[in-house]
Amino acid sequence: MKQTHTLTQLAEYINVTRPALSTEFNKMEKEGILKRKEGNYIELNRKAIKGVL
Repeated sequence: MKQTHTLTQLAEYINVTRPALSTEFNKMEKEGILKRKEGNYIELNRKAIKGVL
């Protein structure tokens, strides 16, 4: 079963502010690394991630 987390929970987990995390998610979306899906889910583009690493 997939676990879901809010943006606030993720920000707290990695010890950053929610606005800072949101800004980075927006950047990653523009770069094609992730895509926001219906229901506030995020889909990662594994090919784009491999290109960054």
